[in-house]
Amino acid sequence: MEGSCKLNEADVQAQLEWIYEQTLSTEQKQPDVGLLTTEGRTDWAQARDQLIKDPVNRKSLELMERCVCVVCLDDPSGLEPSNTNRAALVLHGGGRDKNGSNRWYDKPLQFVIGADGVCGVVCEHSPFEGIVLVQCTEHLLKNIHSWKQSSGRSASELPHPPRLLWKCSARIHDMLSFAADHLQRLVRNLDLNVFMFAVYGKEFIKQQKMSPDAFIQLALQLAFYRCHRRLVSTYESASLRRFRQGRVDNIRSSTPEALAFVKAMTDGGTSAQDSEKIEKLRAAVDAQRKITVLAITGMGTDNHLLGLREIAKEMKMEIPDIFSDETYHISNHFILSTSQLQRE
Repeated sequence: MEGSCKLNEADVQAQLEWIYEQTLSTEQKQPDVGLLTTEGRTDWAQARDQLIKDPVNRKSLELMERCVCVVCLDDPSGLEPSNTNRAALVLHGGGRDKNGSNRWYDKPLQFVIGADGVCGVVCEHSPFEGIVLVQCTEHLLKNIHSWKQSSGRSASELPHPPRLLWKCSARIHDMLSFAADHLQRLVRNLDLNVFMFAVYGKEFIKQQKMSPDAFIQLALQLAFYRCHRRLVSTYESASLRRFRQGRVDNIRSSTPEALAFVKAMTDGGTSAQDSEKIEKLRAAVDAQRKITVLAITGMGTDNHLLGLREIAKEMKMEIPDIFSDETYHISNHFILSTSQLQRE
């Protein structure tokens, strides 16, 4: 807010309640401009160019783009409160007919709070890795649990937050309609399932002197092999945050040791002894751990080759044959894309 002052938690609550009350008036309802941010980057950029032609829209966009995060207050969805439904609703709001327009996907952090208890955070990946979001969320949860109610001012005593106003031309309205339909198709095409394995957890795996991450990667390889009778190029994010401006490299989990393990578990049938299966599992876990260490310490191959290829392009050099080789293309077409985040 212009001329804003520091607010405590109770003040923020009063402001949010005031904002919600304003949205109940259908006379003041604004176009669902957030739908445009669900589009591909080129389409959204073109729509944005149209919006900023009007100074009213330009001011609203400036306010949106200056803020650190957004809070999305969702209406009840009417869906069963399963973990899978909650995750989907946080991500896309249920599409056009529910809370799909109540998002701004350019924002790195969107805190979603639903009237039906659905809550979560949507992260836009460009500025940071997932572990940053985990650490931020854990910090917030820790403070929420230790928070003590404080007295605040009423909404009438506080400066009202400015309403974001939008003036949409016929072309913008057409773009909004197209974006709403496109979002609905994306929602229908998303296959999402939240699966919680409760038989044992990471502590049991650690007791077996194995890395939990490597163990899970081998479980994914085994599951894929059982379904398709082959292994494929697999991507697992390797954090490079220990390096300045580091992002990620790739841990390639479909190792020869992984193949030997899944074959013993599947093709061997009853002929493979349990001791042999465990031996191959440990060998595969150890191989996974070694390539993980190489990747997170800057010794991975993917970023190195990518850098060489891009340098060759920038310097107008002849692109080395390796980058046009069929094997290279196959190895960089990732059928399995995986990631894991550590929690305290």
